[in-house]
Amino acid sequence: MKYLKFLGLSTVVIAIFAYFLIFYVPASDKKEDVSQADDKQALSQVEKTKAKEPFSGAGTMDSLKLLGEDLECSISYVPTEGEKEVEGTYFVSEGKIRGDFLVPSPDLEGTILSSMIMDQTYFYSWTEIDDQMYGAKVAIVDMKKDENNTSQSVTLDTEVKYNCKLWENVDDSVFLPPSTVLFRDMNETMKAGMEYGTTYEEGAELPF
Repeated sequence: MKYLKFLGLSTVVIAIFAYFLIFYVPASDKKEDVSQADDKQALSQVEKTKAKEPFSGAGTMDSLKLLGEDLECSISYVPTEGEKEVEGTYFVSEGKIRGDFLVPSPDLEGTILSSMIMDQTYFYSWTEIDDQMYGAKVAIVDMKKDENNTSQSVTLDTEVKYNCKLWENVDDSVFLPPSTVLFRDMNETMKAGMEYGTTYEEGAELPF
């Protein structure tokens, strides 16, 4: 059972950093991204949000956040070339982000719902595997500290396809992590010895 729990938590850990690569772009890359963006398309999107018109396109999640509007979107992206397309929903309001995605299950035989929330303090991720909920969180400040180690993995051509509209009736509860999920702090987990790549034999004692 502990072995299965470890696999579940490992999945969440991997998901966190996968989301990190999609949602978080270092400040230096943001400037480059903006400078290379299609100004005409960006202007068109801004005009449509002001006119309360739906809009669609391709870009990073951060580019949608930078529009400064309350948005609800459906998105899709391919994590790695050759993999199945991942679909989900995306909400942004006042700098907070919520995403819910159908991702391949650990056995690759189906899909599971994996969710994330990013506010000004923490990045939360959780998913349900075999009727068990697994969650993890990492402080935004710690993510920024690791910017030098991760920025090379953040490619400017990482894009998602989106269909968005203004979120007129904002529900702030969307950005509250579920109270039924135990979110393990990734810093504490790493200090306990669960570094990425660590393996445990079945029946061995795990640090949780």
